[in-house]
Amino acid sequence: MDRETFRYYCSEDLKRFGNKKPNLKDWFLHNEVWYIFHYIRHLRYVEYYKDKNKFLYLWHLFRYKRLGFKLRITIYPGTIGPGLRIYHVGDFIHIGSNVRIGRNCTILPGVVFGNKYEMPDNTPITVGDNCYFGLGVKIFLGG
Repeated sequence: MDRETFRYYCSEDLKRFGNKKPNLKDWFLHNEVWYIFHYIRHLRYVEYYKDKNKFLYLWHLFRYKRLGFKLRITIYPGTIGPGLRIYHVGDFIHIGSNVRIGRNCTILPGVVFGNKYEMPDNTPITVGDNCYFGLGVKIFLGG
């Protein structure tokens, strides 16, 4: 991902938050919007620094994994286009590495893409633009 693409992704993600970054008050009060915003931000930094700066890549990967563990969210880098919005945390969210989702995607808790098998199934799952995935949506492919 080049610098212009990175900036575009971050600006589109920020638009989905109403062009307002969560502030120190949100962090102090443990509002979930702070955690979700920073999870998405660190996801974008991991995508950007993957082949550029190992130190910054590892720092953002650490923060991304830590927030993902805390929020119970697993979204693999490079799977979701610009304009990602996660409204709430609660139930597990999993978007595997074989998934490609377009721009302006909204995800609610309980969304799962793909199956877990003994033998990995790398069949690609492609979803278009402007998608809204409600509570508990499970999208399985193969079987």
